[in-house]
Amino acid sequence: YKKAIETLNQTLKLKPNYINAHYALGLFYHQMGEGQKAIDQMRYILEKLDPKNQLAKEALETWQQELPSPER
Repeated sequence: YKKAIETLNQTLKLKPNYINAHYALGLFYHQMGEGQKAIDQMRYILEKLDPKNQLAKEALETWQQELPSPER
């Protein structure tokens, strides 16, 4: 996952509004157990790029429930 995350971060430096890269990055972070970073990617999509993105909304809702209360 680490190489994929590196590649996605490089992609986002070149194209910061690439929704699919943010989404994939969130998925990889989630798989690695980095819940807050995963949530941050979904929030970025919804707040800055596409407020109606259903995949990001669903992931955000699910992942927020997985975090301990103080991190929500």
